[in-house]
Amino acid sequence: MSKNNTASLLPFVQGRYIENSRWYMGSVMTFLVNSEHTNGSFSITEYLSKPGNEPPAHVHHREDEFFYILEGRIDAYIGKELLSAGQNEGVFFPKFIPHTFRILTPRLRMLIWLSPGGFEGYFRDMSEPARSLDLPTHAANYGEAGRYGSHIAAGKEHGISFLSSEEIRQQMPPLAELLALDDQGDSALMRNATGGRNE
Repeated sequence: MSKNNTASLLPFVQGRYIENSRWYMGSVMTFLVNSEHTNGSFSITEYLSKPGNEPPAHVHHREDEFFYILEGRIDAYIGKELLSAGQNEGVFFPKFIPHTFRILTPRLRMLIWLSPGGFEGYFRDMSEPARSLDLPTHAANYGEAGRYGSHIAAGKEHGISFLSSEEIRQQMPPLAELLALDDQGDSALMRNATGGRNE
């Protein structure tokens, strides 16, 4: 075998352990494949969550994203599209298109694939070590505006931006309809979906 064909990456086995899991905004993130394992080409994270912990509408400027549902069901809001996916189905979220999702079942467990890798660093920066593999109780989520400013700043560092209410109205009509927006202001749901931002 020539040197050019010699593998530069090492094989490994990884599972869902407390050592590689963190509590993030009321959810459990388990880092299965990190970007350093793949020379930055991709990462895979397992995500365990429940309704109310969904992220605000946002845009990835660097990576494409794919969700594979292991348990539960979501509605995915991707630009002007509304897609629904359940167990053993996946949803592709292209970069540069604003998106979020809504958890439709009491519990959601899915794999998050990101390419290129590196965005898992955002989740690490904005989380704490998991003390169990169960969902944390009394955890803050994005709807608490007092905690949201740090996420906007960290998001910029990691190549994502969060949408304002007006941007959601213009770029994501299905989500705006869900949130029952009018021209006068935001609903309570919108405040949660934008983390309290009203720009």
